[in-house]
Amino acid sequence: NNNNNEKKRPTLVLYSAPWCGPCRLTNPVVKSMKSEFQNLIDVVEVCTDDLPDIAESAGIVSIPTIQLYYDGVVLDTIVGCVAKNVLATAVNKVLEDLGLVSEDGDVVVDDDEEGGDDDVNEVDTDEEDESIQSKEKEGTR
Repeated sequence: NNNNNEKKRPTLVLYSAPWCGPCRLTNPVVKSMKSEFQNLIDVVEVCTDDLPDIAESAGIVSIPTIQLYYDGVVLDTIVGCVAKNVLATAVNKVLEDLGLVSEDGDVVVDDDEEGGDDDVNEVDTDEEDESIQSKEKEGTR
């Protein structure tokens, strides 16, 4: 019952499109969050052109939009371009609220912290996974 190998992590989702200038400015900020919080959050990009139904069901009306999810629930939404420090503050607040980091930003360690979570980077749908892979093939950089 106490299987820590299947720990849930918050997921940062960037809704964007390749033709969107502000999205291209937001992309490196999101990538920096992926590396800064690499063991604490998952990061997913959804191309609204390729997956309009997913964007619509998430209530996305403007891009870029960043949503932070935990266990299928939206915990925060940021619309438009965002500075790195603003996004980092939002991610830290979600992590603090979930008890995953302390208020000083220290990671809250549990008994299985050293076990590694290499297989945790799953997305909710195959469509999102395909979008990420196609986005990476297009070469965002």
